[in-house]
Amino acid sequence: MVLGVAHIPSCEEIDFNALEKMKTTGKVDYFEVREHNSEVVFYWKSMKPAEVKEATVITYQKFDYDTCIPRPHKAYLYYDEDGSQVWRI
Repeated sequence: MVLGVAHIPSCEEIDFNALEKMKTTGKVDYFEVREHNSEVVFYWKSMKPAEVKEATVITYQKFDYDTCIPRPHKAYLYYDEDGSQVWRI
């Protein structure tokens, strides 16, 4: 299983309908929203070597961008015990 974690800037709000559509169309197998709607975790049950998956988080501005705090995104293998397979995206 592969996970992709998208961190939402503090000045933006998630479009939950778009997330549900990605799940129903098969772009992701599962997703969850954590950390008070500031983090979206995408799950893919399986991937072939060198396969590329794309997930887009649609957001809406809820505050002025001057007060925005950006956060980095990452992806990693679900069962990576030593943390050696983390990709910053």
